[in-house]
Amino acid sequence: MKRILFVAVFLTIAMQLRAQSNAPVRLALISENDQAATAADVLTVQFSHDSKIQLLERAQIARVYSEQGLSKANTDYLKLGQILGADGLLLLQTATEGTNQFLNIRLVAVKPGVVLLAEKFA
Repeated sequence: MKRILFVAVFLTIAMQLRAQSNAPVRLALISENDQAATAADVLTVQFSHDSKIQLLERAQIARVYSEQGLSKANTDYLKLGQILGADGLLLLQTATEGTNQFLNIRLVAVKPGVVLLAEKFA
């Protein structure tokens, strides 16, 4: 009985804490290669309709690249995300295996510095 009460209280507190955060998630979409730019464009359109997501401007990302001396070939994505003040980074990259082409997507949480999702789509 005590465990059930503890779980109920914990869930109630957790729901209230989550409800207090009404700020949209700051997300940066980053194409790691030129072929992934089309996918980034499609996702930009989709995410721009969601009020819970605030997309960071491409110009702002490009400015940080140039100011920090970062390059797309050799970059520290966590550093980039921290400088941008992003909550998350959605990294898009295309890859070819034989005659098949894939879109690799990684969702990175900037503050803890962990990959939340890594998927490969045909």
